[in-house]
Amino acid sequence: MPIFASNFASNSLSGTVRVVNGFANINLTTIPYALEGDKSFVIKIRKDSPTGEVLSTSPTLTFRDTSSLISVTANVSSVAEGNLVAFSVVTANTINGANLFYSVFPVTANVTSDDFYANIGVVTITNNAGLIVLRANTNIAPVDETGETFKIQIRTADNNGNIVYTTSNVAILDTDKTYNTLGFTPSSTSVSETANVTFTYTATNIPTGTILFYNTTGNLTSFVSNTGSFVMNSISNTFVIATGTVSFNAIRSFNVVLRTGSAQGAVLVTSNNIYVSSTSLVPMSATGGVQSNVGGYRIHTFTSPGTITFNKSGDIEYLLAGGGGGGAGIGGGGGAGGLLLSGYNGATKFSATTGTPYTITLGTGAGTNTRGSNTTAFGLTAYGGGAGGAGGGGSGGGNYGKGVYSGSPFVSSPVRQGYDGGNLGGGGAGGSAPSTAGFGTPGGAGYDSSFTGSPYTYCAGGAGTDGGSSFSGVPGPSQTNSGGYGAGGDGRYQNGAGNSGPGFAAVRYYLNAPVFVSIDAPAPFVFEGANIYLTLNTISIQNNTLFYYSTVGNVISSDFISGNTGSFRTTFDATSITLQSNINIPTNEERSFQLKIASEAGLSADALFTGNVFTIKDLGLQARASAIQYLVVAGGGGGGTDGPAGDAYYGAGGGAGGLLSNIIAVTPGTQYTITIGAGGGAGTNKGSNSSIGTSVITIGGGYGATWPATPGGPGGSGGGGARGGAPGVPTTLTLGAGTPGQGYPGMALLDGNSGGGAGGSSGVPGTFGRSGGPGISSSISGTAMYYAGGGGGGFAATASPPDGSVGSGVAGATNTGGGGGKNYAGGSGIVIVRFPDTFAVANTTTGSPNVIYANANIIYRFWQSGSITF
Repeated sequence: MPIFASNFASNSLSGTVRVVNGFANINLTTIPYALEGDKSFVIKIRKDSPTGEVLSTSPTLTFRDTSSLISVTANVSSVAEGNLVAFSVVTANTINGANLFYSVFPVTANVTSDDFYANIGVVTITNNAGLIVLRANTNIAPVDETGETFKIQIRTADNNGNIVYTTSNVAILDTDKTYNTLGFTPSSTSVSETANVTFTYTATNIPTGTILFYNTTGNLTSFVSNTGSFVMNSISNTFVIATGTVSFNAIRSFNVVLRTGSAQGAVLVTSNNIYVSSTSLVPMSATGGVQSNVGGYRIHTFTSPGTITFNKSGDIEYLLAGGGGGGAGIGGGGGAGGLLLSGYNGATKFSATTGTPYTITLGTGAGTNTRGSNTTAFGLTAYGGGAGGAGGGGSGGGNYGKGVYSGSPFVSSPVRQGYDGGNLGGGGAGGSAPSTAGFGTPGGAGYDSSFTGSPYTYCAGGAGTDGGSSFSGVPGPSQTNSGGYGAGGDGRYQNGAGNSGPGFAAVRYYLNAPVFVSIDAPAPFVFEGANIYLTLNTISIQNNTLFYYSTVGNVISSDFISGNTGSFRTTFDATSITLQSNINIPTNEERSFQLKIASEAGLSADALFTGNVFTIKDLGLQARASAIQYLVVAGGGGGGTDGPAGDAYYGAGGGAGGLLSNIIAVTPGTQYTITIGAGGGAGTNKGSNSSIGTSVITIGGGYGATWPATPGGPGGSGGGGARGGAPGVPTTLTLGAGTPGQGYPGMALLDGNSGGGAGGSSGVPGTFGRSGGPGISSSISGTAMYYAGGGGGGFAATASPPDGSVGSGVAGATNTGGGGGKNYAGGSGIVIVRFPDTFAVANTTTGSPNVIYANANIIYRFWQSGSITF
């Protein structure tokens, strides 16, 4: 066989070589070939050019070709227009990489080059095998093309080379004249993200075994898979497309294109649009329980066991009450069932999963001396109440039964479910009452909630023998206690106990579409280099939802350490976002921005929500305040204690802590110690002083007059006086003096009973009677509040303004400096400072003060002792 230029890598039969020291090396790289036979040639060395004088001729060189063609076989005997036909090539002794060439040979005259996407080509042999694939065109012709037949010819060297093999005949089916589409329909034209859509294609006259291909178009780009194929095995055939996720609150659409031949082949038919919505636009719903809609919530209540199943994943709220404990036969009332209420006492929301059936098991109320049973749901357990006189369970029974938090009984955890029982035959503690039950015969008050839409008291403790009605309003121990949900049974005087209340469960979730509420920050501005701590507040947005943020305003990316765009995932309905400002704000300037929340990345993404304006200021603007306004209130004095039963003497109210409010100069960079005075305990215990450094000191309130012979004590405000003693032997205990400018003396005596505690430094003396002085109202914290009210004493003291320390038998409220009512402790003090927000925030603070920005002021409210540097 002749040698061709194509047999060499250089694709040339001539070349040049350089002679060095009488020697020249000629290197020829050959190209693998097949079926061309042996090739012999010589090399001639010429002078001057490839056609110049021959100087020398090499011996004859021969390429040996031992290859042979075994077969070329088509995978089908007929191919429909638009489909593929494959020819398998089998050889022997062929070098890998050798090429053979093919061309279509029309067997019938009506076969033309238009019937194929390509009617010539090359096949490369690897391991003695090759594959030729032809795609028949869909030829929409005005005439019947039935009977078209072709075969292919295998050639060497090139597409015009020697023919070494010819295949059997293959027929082309004229499908454009036989396909008859009857329908192409999706199972739904509107679905939620990640849903499956089933498509049904119905047609006649399509040969069985025909492969059809599909792909999608539209602005939905997220799919598990959006391309594929299926085989027509009947008139009607189906395939499934699984949609992916969609951005929050977005709607995307797509349609499906059905093709012949391949995924890029001729279009056979196109479906209608299918719309895919973000699950955030689909309201949550569930099956199970008794349903009602109240205040934007869907509520499911369970008074009998059942299951609840949700249509979508999301965060839900719950109220679970364990069964109440039975009362003692003679003695203590039963403990209330444990109460688990999301958002209360450390209980958090539950993240429900789509389609999961959650079982609700309700506890039952217990009989005499028996513990109530548990209520369970969502992997949580609200424990049954303890038996009267025995204890244990969600809340203790009478005679010091212990309440639990969660987990096993009596084991502490962050979620409290109930409180201890009372003493001496007292009622069980109210389940999850705001405070421990009083040690006496009534039951604990329980917990008032409008979780299901109407006010209701859950988990009230049972009343002990002779305890009268329980706080929940249920009948007393002399009759059967029908109880409320989770209520403990009343003790009875004879033979048996009242019936306790049954367990209860309720579930609720926000019914409407999710809502963005606000983007809050501790301050409306920071100085460059500081972190900007933001909180995104939402309603009913699923935990762990992905969002993107960017800034809107005159800031630029370099104003932030990590740029002005990013992403985050939600943490229920309060999500923290932190931006790190850079130190590059121009001298004496400031830049402002709003944070934009979007469901897609990028500065141009559509905003779902835009927050308030925040400002980054140049450090050069960081001037320190030189004067501050303050309110300093000392701890209130303890209320005096009563004499023994039968004595006519009654304890007096404690005096309020001293109060000062004014403006003082401060030195920037100086640390000022903040001291918060403690309230005095009941009896002869004065309140402690509060102060700002050594500049402002307020005096703790005086204690109230105390049996048997202790008069009211002096202090910021003086303790009340008292009068009493055995009949016919009156004893007078005088009131305590106040500190001028900080408070008033205790109140005068009245009709042989104890006088009230002194009023605060209000500029108006307290009313002389049984109630404490009214204290003063201040708006220094941005909200009007009363401080330094006197403690009440005597019988049925009248109410003073709502400062938390009025009337008899009431403790002074924490951080108000209120005096204690008789027999009760005084309230701790407080220190509040503020200055205009045109100045820098405090340089450092200790004691974790509450920082407020209100009415163009920066306000620091100290609940406990600490320090501040301006």
